[in-house]
Amino acid sequence: MIRTQVYLTEEQARDIKLRAKREKKREAEVIGELLSNSLKTESPVSGAKAQVSLCFALPRLVERVRLISLYVLTTICMERTAEQPIIADTSALVSLATDTDHNHVPAKDAATKLRKANRPIILASDILVETINILGKRSSHQTAIKAADALLQPGSQFILVETTSHIQAALKKFKDLSQAVSLTDCIVMSIADHYNTKDIFGFDKQFEEAGYRRLEPSTEWKEAA
Repeated sequence: MIRTQVYLTEEQARDIKLRAKREKKREAEVIGELLSNSLKTESPVSGAKAQVSLCFALPRLVERVRLISLYVLTTICMERTAEQPIIADTSALVSLATDTDHNHVPAKDAATKLRKANRPIILASDILVETINILGKRSSHQTAIKAADALLQPGSQFILVETTSHIQAALKKFKDLSQAVSLTDCIVMSIADHYNTKDIFGFDKQFEEAGYRRLEPSTEWKEAA
């Protein structure tokens, strides 16, 4: 077996996670298949090998692959997954983790439907931190840690992503939108734009007002909002 190392951009690492989730495979298997298929494909022009769908310095076909957010050699984006993702917001995650919350049932029902439809829920690192902080203050650290474990556990429908590459787009939205919209909200919307979706796993009306689709909140909460 040849042991090699794959270098990926942040975007490619996210795409591989989504494809692995969709196909119920390990990320290493997805990378191996992409690399193998690409190397077997010949370009119709001059019979040369086609460019592979990954950025890599040295191929690595092993069970565990380190995903490194680094541009190496060339940058070629991978294909998107068939199941369009939905972007998580703190409002729905807190409701999902709190059984006494007004929107607990709608959040739980939505999560169940998304799981059955095999739609991944993109979880920005900022949203994870905000959610854990709120749960820790409102409930307890024990509740917050339990929620974090559920969100981050292997096989979860939630896929954690970094937000550094989305900050500039979020700041632009933050500048243009109303005072009621937070920078965190803008990060969620910017990530939604990146994944070409308008669907937000959240209840805040700011998303709807900005042209995105939020979860339908409970009647009691909606009237009070």
